[in-house]
Amino acid sequence: MKQLFSTCFLLLSITCMAQIFPKNYVDSLTAVALSTKSNYPLVLNRDSVLKLMWQPHSSADRIAMFYNIVENSDLLTPEQSLYYEQLILEGAQKVGDKVLEAAVLAELGYLTTQNGNTGGGLKMIYKSLELAEATGNAEAIGIAYLNLGLCYPNNKKLAKEYYLKALEYCRKGNSYLNTSNNLINFGRLYMQEQQKDSALPLFIEAYRLAVEHNIESTALAYGLLNLSDVDDKANRLQYLRQVSLMPIAIRNDDVKFWVALYTARYYIQEKKMDSAFFYASEMNSYTGKVSLTRRLESLVIMGEYYRALPNTDSTLSYLERYHTLKDSLYGNKVVEQAQSMAYNDMQRQKELIAEKAAFQNRMILYFLSAVAVFLMGLAFIFWRSKRKEQHAKKMVQLQKDQLEQTLDKLKSTQAQLIQSEKMASLGELTAGIAHEIQNPLNFVNNFSEVSSELLDEMIEELSVGNQQSAVEIADDLKDNLSKITHHGKRADAIVKSMLEHSKTGTGSKELTDLNKLV
Repeated sequence: MKQLFSTCFLLLSITCMAQIFPKNYVDSLTAVALSTKSNYPLVLNRDSVLKLMWQPHSSADRIAMFYNIVENSDLLTPEQSLYYEQLILEGAQKVGDKVLEAAVLAELGYLTTQNGNTGGGLKMIYKSLELAEATGNAEAIGIAYLNLGLCYPNNKKLAKEYYLKALEYCRKGNSYLNTSNNLINFGRLYMQEQQKDSALPLFIEAYRLAVEHNIESTALAYGLLNLSDVDDKANRLQYLRQVSLMPIAIRNDDVKFWVALYTARYYIQEKKMDSAFFYASEMNSYTGKVSLTRRLESLVIMGEYYRALPNTDSTLSYLERYHTLKDSLYGNKVVEQAQSMAYNDMQRQKELIAEKAAFQNRMILYFLSAVAVFLMGLAFIFWRSKRKEQHAKKMVQLQKDQLEQTLDKLKSTQAQLIQSEKMASLGELTAGIAHEIQNPLNFVNNFSEVSSELLDEMIEELSVGNQQSAVEIADDLKDNLSKITHHGKRADAIVKSMLEHSKTGTGSKELTDLNKLV
């Protein structure tokens, strides 16, 4: 819808800018067209291009080759066109190129409608549209819509809708040839409604695309032909002559037909009946090679010619032949059938839109469901993670408490060990001290006992009057007492040393006699 709106806005903008015919601009485009093209007729070797088509190519390249075969060279008769289009359609189906198949089926359907089988041709084009939409190829969809618009000349509203869609998709698919053709057909609708101001920008854009992109096809000639129809009479003949110099006009009978038709109409309007009859006769010489719709245009011009003479009998004869042919192409039954097909297509489009909307709704629902499941999964992961975190915190706290208890036990055990070591050290120290003191005490005790015995002996000796023995014993006693004194001082020195060792120091520095300390 946005692209359709953009296309309408573009057309409106061009219309506002091109109210006056830009002759200088058109002349410059024509000069480029004539200078870059060969003026010699070129007949394409269609069979060579047809063989080349089935080599590895993109669908866009194959579509370009297809148009070169059926349109851009010398004109094929309806029978020849049918032959080549059927052949290419079968080839596309054989290689599985659905895009090319859709494009060829659309053109084949249009060819069928132009030669009297409107119902059968429309069925082909609608089938091509379904096939093109299935491929999603913008160029193929644009080609299908373009040919549908051409098949509804009596229903301008429907034709415009199809042309708008064709313009949208052809631009999107960079199909310059079909964009140019589509703009021309769109402009002709406005010309039929006498809206030249609306038709002019479309014709200019179509001609510019054909020239700038070097499209050597009927689009180039038709672009300038339609511009001649919009311009005033003074320049019209100039453009008609320039079209006749284009290579496509030299080799293509359909272009020659249109040049002769436009020129005959110009001379009829100018009341130059001899020239008008010459070009009308030339136009009629090509009617056997073109489609029935072209013959319909030829009957219109001949009717205008004889009306301008005036020649009532001939005018009525051509009008009668015109209406007979028109009824065969666009009669009530044909119109009803075409309208029915258009209605069915609109219903199909509505169903496609409804299916697309339903699909989008399903996708949205699936997306929201997926988001919901994702969020639930995320929430579960967060909950589980939180739970694990809480459990981990509990375990850490439990381990911390256990470590604290273990640390307290270790401290208590360490204190006990230190106390045990202290007691052991104290026991060892006590044993050492006892041993050190025990030695002098043993000497004191032993010498005391000996001294006590010596006193007893001295008393006995004195009692018997043995003075000399008593004196000797007294000397021994003196010697023993000396030893007792010595060992007593030794024990006293040990005790003082222990007391000195256990005395707590102040840590202050004092003068010391080093000799004494050493």
